[in-house]
Amino acid sequence: MVVTNPGEGPELSYSAEGGVTLLEEEIDGATYAFKDMNGNGELDTWEDWREDSEVRAADLASQMSIEQVAGLMLFTRTSAPPLTASPTPRRSTSRTRTCAPC
Repeated sequence: MVVTNPGEGPELSYSAEGGVTLLEEEIDGATYAFKDMNGNGELDTWEDWREDSEVRAADLASQMSIEQVAGLMLFTRTSAPPLTASPTPRRSTSRTRTCAPC
């Protein structure tokens, strides 16, 4: 499902089967939608896309346990699978071999 917010608001996509519900807030006759990521039925600061990203991140971090923070530290961009897979490896046209710095 895709919900388009008024004005400069983002498009939100979600699956009803995924357990995420939407919260709605009416402002000046326009209805804005937000994902209720923790299912508490309230619009938390970190769920509010109108807030600055630093404010949202600080709010979320303040609610996380040390175990949750440690779990996030295990995931890095270098450990994630590639975003796109190349069907065939690329061959170098150079005759010299290069080695990545250690």
